Amino acid sequence: MVFAKGYIHYFAVAFLLGVLLRKSANSFKGYRCIVKLSTFVGLTGSLLLALSESIWWHHIWSWSLINLLYGTLTFTVAGLVFGKFIKPGAVKTE
Repeated sequence: MVFAKGYIHYFAVAFLLGVLLRKSANSFKGYRCIVKLSTFVGLTGSLLLALSESIWWHHIWSWSLINLLYGTLTFTVAGLVFGKFIKPGAVKTE
């Protein structure tokens, strides 16, 4: 059951990232822009969540830094994958 919940969680995050990237597709100049935005979103979320564990809950800093790296790299890989499917400027505006 834990794996099913984890899958649903990751699917929801990937879906929301995909919506964000698709809505922003017209402003992208290329593949690298998609990866950069995805990485920045991951870094922002990881900074908020991972580092707050050490600040507010006194977790050890090495654990928080590993989680910061994990979250950022997860979104970077997601950006690499989404970049293959979302083409810059492909969304038509009305």
